[in-house]
Amino acid sequence: MAARIAVELRRTLGLDVRLLPGAEREFTVRIDGRVVFSRADRGRFPTPDEMLELVSARSSRAAPHPHSR
Repeated sequence: MAARIAVELRRTLGLDVRLLPGAEREFTVRIDGRVVFSRADRGRFPTPDEMLELVSARSSRAAPHPHSR
């Protein structure tokens, strides 16, 4: 699930997305150090569409990446 969401964020918003290892079943998304989504808080994984909305609404870097074209 995390890899699929990362691919969508890269493809759609052109963001530099990194997947970092964490505890088993941990899923936390941060933008500039701020938590945008936490599985621990919500008790579930986000859908790819939900992540696109959350990230694009909160990201100051939601402009296309120069190499994404």
